[in-house]
Amino acid sequence: NILVSDSASPKLVDFNISSCSKVEGASATAYFGGSLAYMSPEQMEACSPRHQRTAESLGPPSDIYALGVVIWELLMGRRPFEDDVPQSGRTATLDLLTNRRRAGIDENAWKQLAAKVPPGIPEVLRKCLAPHAEDRFPTAAHLADQLTICLHPKAQEILCNSTTFPPRRSGMTEMCMG
Repeated sequence: NILVSDSASPKLVDFNISSCSKVEGASATAYFGGSLAYMSPEQMEACSPRHQRTAESLGPPSDIYALGVVIWELLMGRRPFEDDVPQSGRTATLDLLTNRRRAGIDENAWKQLAAKVPPGIPEVLRKCLAPHAEDRFPTAAHLADQLTICLHPKAQEILCNSTTFPPRRSGMTEMCMG
């Protein structure tokens, strides 16, 4: 669902969560779906008949989770979860994958990531891939701020180690706050 243009710019094609207000009876539920490997735990819950969660209850943190999986995959050559599942029904598969996501990523995987990427990136991804939506970045702009800081190690050091120089935007120190 991410294509690369001839100028090497990534283009988001479809996360399959959309609706059109001009189509009678159309709602987020009518178009709801996605790729299991990139779904947040709450999105999987919304797909499962065993949960009360609805597609309409999902928000930007669910997209942040999916983007975190994509970034991990780009950096590591694989996704953060092994999603081999036994042959079972749709609901059982959703329950299994949801439980894996809610348990979080194995600490050994985090150590492998930290050994391969620049400082700051593991902390950003840890927040993107938090098992609960309220622990993730609230918007893509907050995530972009954190990734920008990672591109500038000196700024990262100042922002994370200084108490006398507060940044103008509150989101800029999220990864420094732990």
